[in-house]
Amino acid sequence: MQLHRTSALLFACLIALAAVGGVTAVPDARITVDAAGVTPGEPVVGERTTVNATVSNSAGSPDAAEITAVRLLDADGDVLDEAAAPGALSPGDDLETELYTRFENPGEHRLTVVVVAEEAVGDDEDEDDPSEVRVERDLFVDVQPAERAVDLRVRARSPAG
Repeated sequence: MQLHRTSALLFACLIALAAVGGVTAVPDARITVDAAGVTPGEPVVGERTTVNATVSNSAGSPDAAEITAVRLLDADGDVLDEAAAPGALSPGDDLETELYTRFENPGEHRLTVVVVAEEAVGDDEDEDDPSEVRVERDLFVDVQPAERAVDLRVRARSPAG
């Protein structure tokens, strides 16, 4: 009976180890978009708006990563702006990126910051097939209507004129 319990426990441990081994396919570079915000804080229709995004590689990451693109997408997935090849990130590093857009309509708009990175390729990996990491972060922006500043002065026409 004791041998049966020991065998069952050993079998359960092997299954658990196999399950954990399946999870290790996660890319070694741990890229995140730590912060994303807009300037000005309350953009107005037609005004140029800056989206500030901070991208980082976790300090616990064993690999560096080459950031190949940081893109700003609208709700339909159309690219509004792109920073091509903004830099590389060693473990624990971060970089700040500015992307630009304008809004045609007031109201709430969803934007998505997309970071595309490639892990550093080691000697034992296939250099023709680098590991790509893609990270997204949504950002909601409340766009204000444009204020119309019209100064209109009217004078009555002279009846004699």
